Amino acid sequence: MIQLVFLLLLAVVLARTPEEPVTATLANASRPTTCAEEENVLATLSSPTVRAFRIAVRHPPYIADVGDGNSAPDYSGCPGGSGPPGPGAPRFVSLHEDAEIRVLGVVFPASGRPAEVPVRVGERTVEGLHLVQAYRLIDGKPVEFLVLDPPDGSWRARPLPPPPLPDSVYGSSFLIGPVGQGERTTVDLAAVDYDAAKRTFVLRFRRGGTAAVTIDRIDATGLDLAVVLDAAIGEGPFAALRSMFVAADHADVAEAAWTGDDGGEAAAPILAAGPVEVAAVRFRRPLPSRHNPSAPDHSFEGFLP
Repeated sequence: MIQLVFLLLLAVVLARTPEEPVTATLANASRPTTCAEEENVLATLSSPTVRAFRIAVRHPPYIADVGDGNSAPDYSGCPGGSGPPGPGAPRFVSLHEDAEIRVLGVVFPASGRPAEVPVRVGERTVEGLHLVQAYRLIDGKPVEFLVLDPPDGSWRARPLPPPPLPDSVYGSSFLIGPVGQGERTTVDLAAVDYDAAKRTFVLRFRRGGTAAVTIDRIDATGLDLAVVLDAAIGEGPFAALRSMFVAADHADVAEAAWTGDDGGEAAAPILAAGPVEVAAVRFRRPLPSRHNPSAPDHSFEGFLP
């Protein structure tokens, strides 16, 4: 009898299917601007059930034709025509290095920004960091591909530059976790841990809960990040994209393209995208931009409860 019960339980376990994918609500709080250095694009993703998803960062399809292009600040359409003063000369702190990955902390002594989120790697804790940078070591040369801003919880990411290009640039930023929409859209972090063996950043949120962000793949064709929340965010967004749009040929993102809850494909200009239920969404530029032309596309996909 016991053997029969065991066999029945085993059959039930083997018959279980993986979690079915779910959708998320794409919402949009973007607004027009003439200033290319203003983050006027804000797209958010919300769901009461999503606990895991993936972020795929890819070069734009025309990357081989534009090179790294113009990445200089453009304040021509901004009030006053100039930007704020820079944060001063950085100080770098080595956090981890192995045969493939280097992780550095960055402090801007003259920035004036509070930097109160401790970053832990192994038994070591470092405070006062304004940035955490990840590099891939290629033939001993470090190539930066991922940046976390602990004070506001934002990330920037890019694939490695495809040969023969010497470099590419960052563009849009994104947020993971309970997104707060106050004067500036942020995620309020209490601490960050980096697990070098798993290539995983663990974000600890001030409101409670965690997210594990794992570097699944990084090469010249793309960067893949796997995100697992310890619990669904529930109310409010679990992820957001911040970016810049002035015109279709002057933007870090110009269009959102998505797979709907019915499997159909659709797209809309970034200022008009959403609200809509999506199984996946890609923030992209159909046309090369005259500013940051090599900045990558970002896809949010694989939503699971």
